[in-house]
This record gives sequence, structure tokens and C-alpha cells, in this order.
Amino acid sequence: MNMKQASAAFLATTALSFGLAGFTTQAIAKPYMDSHDKAHQCENRKAKKANKHLKRMTKQLNLTEQQVAAIKAIYEEDRIERTSIQSHSKRNGFMALDPGAPDYQEQVEAIAAKRAKAVESHILRRAQTMTKIHELLTPEQQVLASQHKARRLERLDR
Repeated sequence: MNMKQASAAFLATTALSFGLAGFTTQAIAKPYMDSHDKAHQCENRKAKKANKHLKRMTKQLNLTEQQVAAIKAIYEEDRIERTSIQSHSKRNGFMALDPGAPDYQEQVEAIAAKRAKAVESHILRRAQTMTKIHELLTPEQQVLASQHKARRLERLDR
């Protein structure tokens, strides 16, 4: 066996072993990642994002301990409402439909209307949360918050 063949054999063996290791790890881990675990991970990400946002708000607006506690309560209330709404919705309704069914178009329109209503509900709930937080701020903090928001929007428009 010459040097090129030996190198090729070594590379093929190495690639194959790493590929199998990745496959077996994924095959072992996959059964444990059911929908509950994925939903839990998503909630954890949202909670981390909310905490990060609250820390930034506390620093930028000089929030008091009472304001921070009240905002945490508002976030928790929003989380509970959001999860109760999400638990009632079917995620794969559209995928389960049969395109050959005689009432397929009506079923699609019903799912589209349901999803549009869910988006509307989300936007209204989010606006209500933002209003509650805004009402907790002093007039000076409200001005600061508006300035920070304007700068953030300006950066996004670039």
C-alpha cells in the first residue's frame, strides 16, 4: 500500500468513526427529546430572554426593587396565559390534512382563520403587557424608555 492509499484509508476510517459516533449519540438522545422537553427548553429560552431584558431595563431606567418585582409578576402572568393558550392549539393541524379531501379548502381556511386569531391574541396580549409595564414607570423613566426604543428602532432601520 502506497502513501496515498494509506492516507485515504486513514481519512475514510476516521470520517466513518466520527460519523457513527455522531449518529449513535443522536439516536440515543432523540427518544428523550419528546415534545414536552422541547417546549420546556423553549420556555427556558424565553425566561432567560425576559431576565436579560429586565436586567437591561433595570440598568437603563434605574428601576427600583418594587418596580423589578412588579415587572417580574407581569412577565409571569404573561407566561402563564401564553402557555395556557398554546396548550389548546394543535401545531400540526395543517400537515394532517388530506389535499385530496373534498372539503380540503374549507379545512385550510378554518386553520388559517384559527392561526390568524392566535396571532391577533398574541399581539393584543403583548400590547397589554407593555402597557402594564409602562404604567409602572415614573414619567422620567417613561421618557428614557422612549428614547432607548427610538435608538433601537433607528438601528434596526439601517
